[in-house]
Amino acid sequence: MPAPAAAAAAHDPRTAGATARLEVARAAAAEVAELAMGWYESPHLKVEEKPDGSPVTPVDKAGERILRRAVGHHFPNDAFLGEEEGETEGTSGWRWIVDPIDGTRSFATGLPTFGILIGIEHGAGTAGGTGATLAADEHGHGEVLAGLAVFPAVREAVEAVRGCGATWTTATGMKLACRVSDVARVEDATLDLASPRSFETYGHLDVRERLDRTARRLRGWDDGLGFSWVATGRVDGAVALGQNPWDVAAFMPVIEEAGGAITAWDGGDPRRGGRILAGSRGLVAALRREI
Repeated sequence: MPAPAAAAAAHDPRTAGATARLEVARAAAAEVAELAMGWYESPHLKVEEKPDGSPVTPVDKAGERILRRAVGHHFPNDAFLGEEEGETEGTSGWRWIVDPIDGTRSFATGLPTFGILIGIEHGAGTAGGTGATLAADEHGHGEVLAGLAVFPAVREAVEAVRGCGATWTTATGMKLACRVSDVARVEDATLDLASPRSFETYGHLDVRERLDRTARRLRGWDDGLGFSWVATGRVDGAVALGQNPWDVAAFMPVIEEAGGAITAWDGGDPRRGGRILAGSRGLVAALRREI
């Protein structure tokens, strides 16, 4: 009997397309991971500052080139949005949303929370050069059908194809189903606040203070690894600010296939960036009331 994911892919062209792209994403991410680990903790790694004040290294730039090259070879008509080189338009209706090194500060300082994030979206733009407009939401977004997040230094990964479940590859090499925590009350929750200082930076110090009084425990791991821990139930929820589309797209199918929710603070599409909530559906609803 075929596995559920294989059976679904056989009957749904979108699922088949997402599955094929996820296979390419895995191979390309492995190449980026090998590059990153070759420079991880190196005293010779050069760190520059981008115009927005964020750091960038040669590994970020080379990592995105690796991913773009893989997509261009296998799916030349797909669009591509990357943190380092911006947007490349496509005609297939598919778009890759990529952060080649999420957590550059962590990577550059030898902290293991950095990762490679790939979201694969379908349903916006034009199809196959025909000029036919595909369905999109009010922001021009399609649906993120597949996601992959690889964390080379902790030897973990999470991935999902929508409708086929989400998988956690553990540090010991086991393949487990992702499942969010069943905690639904803020009072019972351990929350990842990503960068706690960001609450003051973005004018939401009052939210952080309320969560400090209400939540069972607060943590601040920053980087995408916190969302991965939400997807695998090791952290109950996440409250983040200052997020970009490439910071969250990979986790949308993963967390949702793990039984949870990931939204903007107002309940909208997290790809709009900025303020993000993640956790069980009940916890996300409770967090929206709390903040």
